[in-house]
Amino acid sequence: MRVCIVVNNFPSLSEPFLVNKIAGLATRGHKVHIVCSHFKGIEDIFLRYNLSSSNIVIHQLHLKRGFSNFLVNIVRQPSLFFKSVSIDRTSFRRNYERHYCISFFRRIKYDIIHFEFSSIGTGFASIIKDLKGKKVVSCRGGMERLKLQNSDKSERLTRLLNKIDMIHCVSDDVKKIIEPHCNNPSIIFIGHPSVDINAYHLSSRNEQKEVFEILSISRSYKREFTIALLTIKGLVDKGYRVHWNVVTGSDHNEDLLSAISDMGLASHVTVLGKRDADEVKGFSEKANIFLAANEFDGMSTAILEAMAMQLPVVAMECGGIREMVEHGVSGFIVPLNSHEQLAQSVAALIDDAGLRRQTGLAARQTIAEAFTIQKETDTFEKAYRSLL
Repeated sequence: MRVCIVVNNFPSLSEPFLVNKIAGLATRGHKVHIVCSHFKGIEDIFLRYNLSSSNIVIHQLHLKRGFSNFLVNIVRQPSLFFKSVSIDRTSFRRNYERHYCISFFRRIKYDIIHFEFSSIGTGFASIIKDLKGKKVVSCRGGMERLKLQNSDKSERLTRLLNKIDMIHCVSDDVKKIIEPHCNNPSIIFIGHPSVDINAYHLSSRNEQKEVFEILSISRSYKREFTIALLTIKGLVDKGYRVHWNVVTGSDHNEDLLSAISDMGLASHVTVLGKRDADEVKGFSEKANIFLAANEFDGMSTAILEAMAMQLPVVAMECGGIREMVEHGVSGFIVPLNSHEQLAQSVAALIDDAGLRRQTGLAARQTIAEAFTIQKETDTFEKAYRSLL
């Protein structure tokens, strides 16, 4: 098969599931074309995942606004100018971008084109009918929830879903969200992200520390920070010696730092900001518990990676959490926004070293059995072949 994968950035350290998928398809002999706006040839990632394979071809889509970039494209394809001519500057820009994108994709030989995020799909919605091959879009949960709360964005998403040949959802929960907006729900399939478990080796973990390390990896949703902070404060107030390390994905965390200070938790919380994958692994090795106070995730890669690192997970009931974590076996799930029950579950793990070890082992076993690159590749192969 020849598959065209459309993403914003490649490779992205925050999207290892895409790298796993691409590497898996290429290893099985499929030709994978990657279309991205921003490309960084990160040598370590290319070597680690064999992204230099002859079955992987990277194409950079130059749609940056700027006169020099515009001139380069016009020189390469003069016909773009004549096709786009308009007395109105905005219309000319819109016509130019449309014709440029259509021409760009037509030069790539593929059977299936897959927009890996619905936000990318809506960005190309106006030209989807002009593109060859079968069209697939991924819905991953967080952004779909936010879009469907806005009538204009909801309408655009609905239009996109009904122009597509197949819809990939990362969890059953996301499928339930998407189904009412799709005229033909039978085109929806579920494909969980994968984790390369061989990349997650637990070298050591000190379970006898006086201070228990709690780790979270979170986007900058203010509400989930508040829930997590209330959880930490509840533990501290009950006399537990805990420290919360939080990777935020942003270097601008003024609101979080202010809330930490206001709640008197400065000595119990470290805001780590942006960190790369290897740094996150280092923090996972030192941690005793993974806390997920997210309320928007469809299928959290951060939780899956924590489970691969043999960390017991304490999470709120949201998204596809029950498709990842079995309550009382590989982690603990509490009702949404219940910081009291989050604190109780964390406390139970702190009090019982045997429970921590048992839960952590079950978490890693779940990854080894249900979230492998082989399973992910099997899922996409089957879906793509059914289209062809």
